[in-house]
Amino acid sequence: MCSSRDTAKLFEDCYFCGSNIRGSPKKRFAISLSALSLLIAGPAVAADMRAPAPRAPVAQPVAVYNWTGCYVGAGGGYGMFNQKTQVIETGVVDGVEASNGGRGWFGTVQVGCDYQVASNFVLGAFADYDFSDIRGDQITFPAFC
Repeated sequence: MCSSRDTAKLFEDCYFCGSNIRGSPKKRFAISLSALSLLIAGPAVAADMRAPAPRAPVAQPVAVYNWTGCYVGAGGGYGMFNQKTQVIETGVVDGVEASNGGRGWFGTVQVGCDYQVASNFVLGAFADYDFSDIRGDQITFPAFC
């Protein structure tokens, strides 16, 4: 046995004096060879294992369209316009110029029902009403020539 308390000295003494601190040389060779083989070895691959069978694709549901049903709709807005006109005959201004314009609200409402008889045939009925409150004026004045 080595009697030194210094760790570096202990290893040096025991290694060179042949003490049994790490086991016999055959044991050291076997441990070193095992460690080296673990470092070099690749992953284990079994040759007789089959790849998992591919799963059958899931069938997508077929889209079913049905146009049967009723509906209600509405729409509206605000409108305005300005228009200036002048009559020109044979390249000569006739002396009358007009300015038209108007502003106001407008809208629509609708209601209807449809019934799908076959995959490519639809019967239906609807009603709609349009209204407007666009009011304007017309100003006519003689052109200055």
